[in-house]
Amino acid sequence: MRKLLELTSTGALLPLLRARTMKRLPCLVLAVALWGLVAPRAAWAAVAVDAAGHGSGAAATCTLPLTVGSGSNRALVVGVTLYSTDSSVASITYPGTSMTRQAQVTGSAQRVEIWAGVNPTPGRAPVTVTISPGTASVCGAVSFTGVDQTTPTIHAATNSGTGRTASVTVTSAAGNMTLDTVACSSCAFTDHTQRQRWLDKEPSRGAAGGSTATGAESVQHRWTLNHSNLWASAAVDVEAAPVTGFQSGSAANCVTTSTGANTCWVTGLTPTTVGGGTTPRGYVPPLTEPEATVQIQFDGLLHTGKSLAGGGDFSAAALRDLLITVAYQNLALGAHTQRLQLYAPDGALYQQFATAFVVEGSVARPETRLLVGGTWITQHSLYGTWRVEVYLNQARTPAAQRTLVLSQ
Repeated sequence: MRKLLELTSTGALLPLLRARTMKRLPCLVLAVALWGLVAPRAAWAAVAVDAAGHGSGAAATCTLPLTVGSGSNRALVVGVTLYSTDSSVASITYPGTSMTRQAQVTGSAQRVEIWAGVNPTPGRAPVTVTISPGTASVCGAVSFTGVDQTTPTIHAATNSGTGRTASVTVTSAAGNMTLDTVACSSCAFTDHTQRQRWLDKEPSRGAAGGSTATGAESVQHRWTLNHSNLWASAAVDVEAAPVTGFQSGSAANCVTTSTGANTCWVTGLTPTTVGGGTTPRGYVPPLTEPEATVQIQFDGLLHTGKSLAGGGDFSAAALRDLLITVAYQNLALGAHTQRLQLYAPDGALYQQFATAFVVEGSVARPETRLLVGGTWITQHSLYGTWRVEVYLNQARTPAAQRTLVLSQ
């Protein structure tokens, strides 16, 4: 019997406990009680803003100068507004880093993209955005410190519409930061809820801005327009770097798996292990039970209302949506967060999704719905072999991956 509870936002990870382990250690009850005193992000550093700037362009490039500091675990995040729905960002360059697309949304009158890269070279240099085909654009950049060097962004969200309020809500966590990019047509922004990092106003085309916020379970970036008009917005969650050693403020850390590796320690003291090896550095809880298996399934939802089950080759023209189901067997009981990354045929990250769920049985099947019909996929013929990677909790390597073919 299985019960899967979908949550609307990501909560703190719970200890990954099996019921049978409770019989092994009388002291484990105390360990679980102490877990509640641990800060949810105790094993992670805090992200901080280093520098910010913006520029604008009228053709195939948008360039801005930026002075990156020498802090540790650096990352660069660039938000781009394109005042044409037929154009897209081809590349972004800055010394020392390789930039990749993290989020994108095409509204009715503009397109917004967010790119990120790690370890930019300290010093002053230009951020160069190449656009194809060329169009009017605004580009803003923020450099951060304390960012995970493997996965600089972990969640993304997009939104678009018409009205006097432009908003996007992104999943995050304490210690992280969020960044949004927003644009509107033939309008101006009169107010915003988060820390503005850039704002460009050009009456003939509209306004574009970007802001950052301190991480929490759910963060909303909201901008107020001077009158009702078309807008588009995207946001990413900038992931904090893991740190070694013990974190202040933690009363105790305990975790148990079904194999009996019951590890507990108290801040500032030598780690103590019961039934397993020692843990000399800051500890991140295990992500799955050793016997857990993960499988990815694709189901096509057609415009006719019918479905195509279990395939790996679909006609994009026939699809309305693609349903991606990840089946976990023997996953540790408790709360988990799934991060699903979808890569286009050219290898670029097209979109990523985050789903929080609670496992109370032997099988869990969180679902993710990808919009296909009438989106960038069909409008710009993104046909070919796509790749799906699934990450569980704070894992840096995928728990499973699978390819599918979207043909015309």
